[in-house]
Amino acid sequence: MALASEQTGLHISALHACTRIEGFGRFTRADVSRLIAGRATPLLIYVELDGFAHRTAAGLAPPPGAAGLPDDGSTQWIVEVGQELAVFSAAGRLQFKVPEQIARDEAKRRRRDHYLVQRVTIPASLPPGGYSMVVTARDIATDATDQARLSFTIIPAR
Repeated sequence: MALASEQTGLHISALHACTRIEGFGRFTRADVSRLIAGRATPLLIYVELDGFAHRTAAGLAPPPGAAGLPDDGSTQWIVEVGQELAVFSAAGRLQFKVPEQIARDEAKRRRRDHYLVQRVTIPASLPPGGYSMVVTARDIATDATDQARLSFTIIPAR
């Protein structure tokens, strides 16, 4: 297992179901341990990423600190990441999937942190039980991927 400082390539460093997201590291977690059966539950999925690649309109940039393009506000840096969500029952059966959506961010400086927000609604049709949401992130520039899992439980309505 690599230490975080040794890790290279795209990595999901945090995954949370939220009710509110204000920015990087500023969110209100949703209690997903007791979702009520028969009720559609809207959630915001918050994903923090490390190891994402920067590119310019001309192509992939050299790593930070390497000789090459300056990071002084004169270059437009682009980060593009795709995200897909899939929900599985405790038995491993796919319940529903949200196809990959691509988020593109442009800035005059290289990003030191990056996060994604995706709206998803847990459908009212899911029966009581345990579920796993698998989030797959893909760095468009390098095609590197990573996955993280978020568990939630649907309880019977009273």
